[in-house]
Amino acid sequence: MGEICKRLTQALQEKPVTSQGDDEVLTHEVFGAVGSSVWFPQVQIDKDSVYELKKGIQYAVVFHGSHTVREPYAGRGEFFPGNGTFLLRNLMKEDSGTYEHWVNMTLIGKINLQVIERVTEPMLARVNLGEDLHLECTASGDVPLLVTILRDGKIISENITRKDGNVTTLLVHCGDPDSAGTYSCSSSNPVSSKTSNVIELRPTEGIHVHSTRKSEDGTRV
Repeated sequence: MGEICKRLTQALQEKPVTSQGDDEVLTHEVFGAVGSSVWFPQVQIDKDSVYELKKGIQYAVVFHGSHTVREPYAGRGEFFPGNGTFLLRNLMKEDSGTYEHWVNMTLIGKINLQVIERVTEPMLARVNLGEDLHLECTASGDVPLLVTILRDGKIISENITRKDGNVTTLLVHCGDPDSAGTYSCSSSNPVSSKTSNVIELRPTEGIHVHSTRKSEDGTRV
């Protein structure tokens, strides 16, 4: 119970990402990972309030003096009437959707809950292309998925392309003296992040040296 109180305090201190639509009803964007827990934004109620948390026509919580958590949230959900928060555990993708706060028959807020899978560990591979090479990062995870390639811990923004599927490619020019370094890639979404293996490019690999010779007329070629 102490852990629940601690997490509840942290949740109340956080400022949710919110937006307002045409109907001027406050809308919260909330993400949760499959199998984890999520706190719904706080609603202001008192002991005489009639409160309902609904998803479409399905009731999650009903409060009027006392409260009930309805199926399929019973056993996974816990409502705290003292501060108007709702904790939903063991999230499933089916929990995704738009929930509505109703107080005394008035819609006062919406929650867009997206339950998504955590990302898996990405893999960075080297593909030789003659004098140049590709570093290909293969990553997977539920959207919105962000994939970045890094050199010496710094994000690279140039010479990056996205392929079909979940492959992000960096073109490395072997004539570029700055191409040497330690490369990795990372993938993240709103509920998780992972980092790949690393690939070392030594200066001799990053810099292509052209030899010279003399032609019959004495010029260098």
